Amino acid sequence: MIKRLKLAAPIIIAIVHGMLFAATVLYVYTSSTEQAALVWLYWAPIDFPFSLLYYAAPTYSQLVYRLVGDSPLTYVLYLPHLIHGLLGTVWWYFLALLTIKAVSRLRSMRRE
Repeated sequence: MIKRLKLAAPIIIAIVHGMLFAATVLYVYTSSTEQAALVWLYWAPIDFPFSLLYYAAPTYSQLVYRLVGDSPLTYVLYLPHLIHGLLGTVWWYFLALLTIKAVSRLRSMRRE
């Protein structure tokens, strides 16, 4: 039972992160307020190490626009989508996995 929980916890955490990200995207694109995109600021501390990529936003945005122009792919490559949707979800999966391994290693050391 505990072993299954150890395997499932990182996946569950990543799925929850992905669902919250999807809800945020839905909110931003369906909101009638022009300030809706500022909700991404709440995600900055959640996905902290990758949130530092926002400093590359001007260069990244110019590069994406040069490569794909004004196409639907621009929405997929939108920087908050990559940072919080892709990198953040993977980050939380590995963070949970590493935490579980560290705790189990500490417990095994304590037993010896």
